[in-house]
Amino acid sequence: MEYPKFKVFVRCFTFNQSRYIEETMNGFTMQQTKFPFVCCIVDDASTDGEQQVIIKYIEENFDITDTAIAYQKETDYAHVIYAQHKVNKNCFFVALFLKENHFSHHKSKMEYLKEWNDGVPYEALCEGDDYWIDPDKLQMQVDFLDENPEYGLTYSQALVCNQNNEIDRSTIIGSSSCHSFSEMIEQNPVPTLSTLFRRSLYEKYRLCIKPNPQWRMGDYPIWLFFSLKSKIHFFEKVTASYRSLPESASHSRSLKKKLQFTKGIYLVRKDFINYANRKDLLAKCRRKYWCEAVVICLYQIAVFLKIKS
Repeated sequence: MEYPKFKVFVRCFTFNQSRYIEETMNGFTMQQTKFPFVCCIVDDASTDGEQQVIIKYIEENFDITDTAIAYQKETDYAHVIYAQHKVNKNCFFVALFLKENHFSHHKSKMEYLKEWNDGVPYEALCEGDDYWIDPDKLQMQVDFLDENPEYGLTYSQALVCNQNNEIDRSTIIGSSSCHSFSEMIEQNPVPTLSTLFRRSLYEKYRLCIKPNPQWRMGDYPIWLFFSLKSKIHFFEKVTASYRSLPESASHSRSLKKKLQFTKGIYLVRKDFINYANRKDLLAKCRRKYWCEAVVICLYQIAVFLKIKS
């Protein structure tokens, strides 16, 4: 099939996020752009009814009639739906409902996306529990990257909300405090859900970097690579809302999981310091890791003592 000349490919990986995915999809369809963009929602064989929520949303908001350009197809790995929004004609959805959970089988989903992201210049990320709140997010970021070829990544600020959709107005994540590689090794200022980046540079990352299974994160390594290969631009504007859940890849009540995640961050930093041949940063990186680990342990002890008392 011949697709429109998409300018942005939006990647949304989701699993068991039926409570939140509609808000995520609303954030996609609200985008006002001068170009066509495609949102690829990959459901990793959810068991909480999320696939039905996505299907219902597409049926209500997208043109899936026989006279439209929409289609449904079955592959050996997924059921696929592709359609154009009824009102926002620049917005296209492709939903992949995977037949088995790829995360538990350590299987990549990236190869399935080639049909829709091949040749698309820009990519944006938003997981199925986060959402965009600014209808000009994509247009603003594309305009900047179009006019500034030396930049590879843009990002902005985001609000924080909890599992009940209560927004913490006192907390805004995302800052312009560090963009050089040495600064990015110190901290990660980039909220993933706010990003838009050049796919050509991301493909170089995939060719050059072999992920360490102990990293326990997929976004921070990409931003470190971009800091080595291009400039990074920050928009001091809130465009999205990040959902902070009690149990997730980056948050947990478990001391073991907290320490594993902290070690994962350390290994990302260590591996990229070696990749960039910046051995001068290793000692500082080790000190930061041990300080963070000690703080986590002390906090956990304090919580335990408080409970006991």
